[in-house]
Amino acid sequence: MDMHVLFLKAHYFIWFASLGGILQYVSVFGSQHTQQSTTNIGLLLTVMPFVTLIAKPVFCGIADHFNLHKFTLIASIFTTLLGYGLFAIIPYLQQNIRWYLFCAFVLLANSSSGVVTSLTDSIVMKEVTRTSVSYGSIRVFGSLGWGLFGLFSGVVNNNELLPLNLPYLVPGIIMFAIFNIIDNLTIVFLLNTNSQQNADKLNTEIQLRSVATVEVDNVEIKLQPKRVSVIREVFTAFRKYPSLFQYALITIVIGILTAFHWSFFYLFIEKTIGQDTVLMGVCTFVQCFGGEIVFFLLANRIVKAIGTSWSLNLSLLAFCVRYLWYAFVVTKPLRYILVISEFTQGPAFGLFYCCMTSIAQEYAMKGAKEIEDANDECDSNRKDRYFATMQGIMSGCFEGAGLGIGSAIGGVIIDNWGFTLFWITGACIAVSAALFNFIVELLKRRANSRKAKI
Repeated sequence: MDMHVLFLKAHYFIWFASLGGILQYVSVFGSQHTQQSTTNIGLLLTVMPFVTLIAKPVFCGIADHFNLHKFTLIASIFTTLLGYGLFAIIPYLQQNIRWYLFCAFVLLANSSSGVVTSLTDSIVMKEVTRTSVSYGSIRVFGSLGWGLFGLFSGVVNNNELLPLNLPYLVPGIIMFAIFNIIDNLTIVFLLNTNSQQNADKLNTEIQLRSVATVEVDNVEIKLQPKRVSVIREVFTAFRKYPSLFQYALITIVIGILTAFHWSFFYLFIEKTIGQDTVLMGVCTFVQCFGGEIVFFLLANRIVKAIGTSWSLNLSLLAFCVRYLWYAFVVTKPLRYILVISEFTQGPAFGLFYCCMTSIAQEYAMKGAKEIEDANDECDSNRKDRYFATMQGIMSGCFEGAGLGIGSAIGGVIIDNWGFTLFWITGACIAVSAALFNFIVELLKRRANSRKAKI
């Protein structure tokens, strides 16, 4: 087996294993130790993805410009350790400064972890091209680490099972720190044991092509005169392909629904059921092994079988069922019935993510074909930029607009009307979006049939 591929699998596993100790508990930790309202926590989680979207292209661009990818990766992992690790001191500080430090630590850790993910993805994409190993066969190790140690963190954080006499959720932070350090040492060890020639070769090979917006923004950093061209191409894409409006809107809606879950699900468990970290860990495990991994493997077949639009409707239906389950079925005496609903994580997120990637690829191919037909002098540059532009559009709709809006309105709804109405609102949004998507598809089919008759 190629040693670089083996290293990347180990890095993905250890990195996501470390995040399994803290990431899903951020809103719970903030609510418990800063005594802030859900509205304020939601606003923080609204700002968070936008800070990350700025940090990723900036630091990845610096790494690309100075050929310091390994150093930037190590520094970003350490910065993530600094941000989330400092959570451990918050329970011991005066109440009036806890919230401000919590906000600073969250933004620092989340933005640096975003840089780690982007740099790792760029390395993996290059290795996939070089070795013909599938991306999924490497990336799945991240899901394995997340699911297994998400479950383990639930046990570690439970004071009854493991009485460490530490503040609530701090044991999970210690677990995160241990695995974070192991991950960083693994990367340093690889650098020290490889020959300088191989290290230089690897650094030369790595090109920043993030699945999100990294490449687009890198182009803006390195080639400032192209900025207007990229913006113009975004508008041109929507003008040429009106269906992009449909898919962009659905992606934003699914981003909102995803934010409802990512930002407030574990807070919902704490407020409704209590500080049952074992249940939280079991839910994380089921989401991963019973949902995401299964659908990451099956998603391409499903999309090919029923099409992108109907796959998106299946994802929306999964969100609807899940949120109605939260609203009407889950109670404290029946707490573990909650686990059943987490199998919907597969169609809700795994299938959607495949659809989002498929949409970006489909319209990028259309745009690239037009560029080829035009036979311009800058064909290759424009084609690369077009692929990155389409990736950036879909990722921006999901990570920027969707997650941001969902976190902002979610906190307000919970504080004013409670969790039951919050989940009902999510279900209604999902049904409305599915109905909209269904009607648009019928209209498109009717229009296409009329054109065929003419």
